[in-house]
Amino acid sequence: MCPTGATLYGKVADLKREIARRRGLKPGAETEMPRGRLGGPDQSYPALVGKYVDHVYGEKEVGGTQLLMLAGVPFEKLGYPKLPERSFAATSETLQHTLYGGLVAPLALLGVLTYVAKRNVKPEDE
Repeated sequence: MCPTGATLYGKVADLKREIARRRGLKPGAETEMPRGRLGGPDQSYPALVGKYVDHVYGEKEVGGTQLLMLAGVPFEKLGYPKLPERSFAATSETLQHTLYGGLVAPLALLGVLTYVAKRNVKPEDE
């Protein structure tokens, strides 16, 4: 457990609620900050609300992740790359469905290879 409450864990829905709560508070105001597991035993402590950037890293990046981050500086300054919203798996799945839908592309490739192979075979003279 992080003693300052900077690292929280729990269900994604609980994390999103806590993010919304923190972003709704006025920077500099005093509030109760949870520690450890959200939805678990109350280990909150009084703290001042920070000023957060208007972005939750991991909420939409590559289709959404199980790791959500809230920060007071842009995530690029923290070394996190800018990632697309669409996941790489979804992109490759679309590509595969396009190429292999109905097995048209593999059958066409097999036909071309068969034609090239038959064209290059010389008949044997007896």
